[in-house]
Amino acid sequence: MPAPTYIITRTLDPLFAVFIGLSAAAMRINREEKEVGRSTKETVDAGLSGGESADLVVG
Repeated sequence: MPAPTYIITRTLDPLFAVFIGLSAAAMRINREEKEVGRSTKETVDAGLSGGESADLVVG
């Protein structure tokens, strides 16, 4: 059986995948919020405040 192939290393591949996934989610949220008319700063502020997070578009 051939040895497994890794993109970076056995340890860093899962971390790389998590980073790519979180980046993709952030880009999608930002794009959808811009369609609603919110700026990136407003989106980040609403996400960090916790109180206004229900205003974010989920979908």
